[in-house]
Formats: sequence, C-alpha cells, structure tokens
Amino acid sequence: MTPSRRRPSLSERSRTRPLNSRRLSFEPLEDRRLLECSEVPTTTELPFLEYPYTATVCLSAVWDLNWNGQLDAGDYVGGGSGAVIDDYHVLTAAHCVFNNDPNDNKPDGLANWVAVYPGQNGRYLCPFGEVEVWGSHITVPEQWAAGDENIWYYDLAILTLDRNIGQYTGTYGWSTDPNLVYERQNIEINHYPGDTHDGFHQYHSEGWINHVYDYHFDRVWSA
Repeated sequence: MTPSRRRPSLSERSRTRPLNSRRLSFEPLEDRRLLECSEVPTTTELPFLEYPYTATVCLSAVWDLNWNGQLDAGDYVGGGSGAVIDDYHVLTAAHCVFNNDPNDNKPDGLANWVAVYPGQNGRYLCPFGEVEVWGSHITVPEQWAAGDENIWYYDLAILTLDRNIGQYTGTYGWSTDPNLVYERQNIEINHYPGDTHDGFHQYHSEGWINHVYDYHFDRVWSA
C-alpha cells in the first residue's frame, strides 16, 4: 500500500512565520538507553516497529553547497531528531534545519532539503523508507531566522511532508494546554543523539519538567 500524495492542508506560502509557543525546561535526563535492534531487520525485531518508536524520526539536513540538487562530496549534512505530529507534519528543532550562527563552521541559513526516516534504528533499518522535504516546505519562526534575543525560545521547526506518512507511523499529536498540566511531570523522549552510533540509532530517555514558559505554538499553523 502506497502512502497518498494528496497536498496537505497547511499553508506553505512562507518558510518563516511568526511563532509563539510553550517552551519546557527539563531537569537532567537519566542515562540514555539504546533501543535494542541490530543493523539488519529480522522477525524478532517486529515488536520494535510499533508506536511511538515509529513516529520518532531521524533527520539528515543537507546544505547543497554546489547547488547541483544532489548529495555529494563537499555538501554539509547535519543530523537531528523529530516527531510525527499529524499525517503530514514533523516537529523538530529549528537549529537542525536552519543555522543562524555566523561564528560556527556550518553553512548559514536554511537547509536545502531534509531527509526524514521514520522509525529508523540503525544505519540500514528504515522501515518506512525516506521522505525528502525541500526548503520551501520547512517552516521556522521568523524570530529564529532573525536571530532575535532569547532565540532559544523559538527553536522549533515544522516539516511539511508530501505524503500521509502519519497514517502508517502513528502520530504524537500536539496541543496547547495550561502550564499546570506540565509542571513537574515526568517526561519520556525517543531521540537520535548525534554523539552515539553516528546518530542512526534511536534512544529512550526520561526526566522531569521543572519549568514552563508561555508562548503560543499554534501561531505557526494556518488553514
């Protein structure tokens, strides 16, 4: 069965839009736990291919430095993690797809495209294949792009996919709730830390939310 390529309902007119959201601050996470899975998939690994692991995505952001539209020597590739939040959208960190620090050794600005691998766990285990998201379908807050003061409050990005992958992976969803819903709550995250296994293996961590900052994530969306 092939995922549908119907265009998503969210507007794609601009790569940067005003964004306010709710930022969470965490106490130190417990030691990261590698989710067990070998490089080559076998039938014994089928329990791993379940939600929420399938809705956690590994990202490869590409800055096409020679502008030839393909990945080759000399291009810059950055890794990251994301979450499928509805059928057509992935939530990630803005710093994974847009570099606004002129003092580091990375290319400036927005990545040319991002490769999304839902449920990846190992270099060769990508159960849902690859979905490419080009720069025009990457949304970051205009505050992040401009390098505003308190820029880390706006370290969020939305990737708009060209197919309904969330119907196959499951979705985390998203909501805006009162602060008290989150204060001192235990949190579990699945992610792809870049300092282990080249960022291709999915890890699980737990911790506590110790503070919530007010701003409105829903402003990134439009009909």
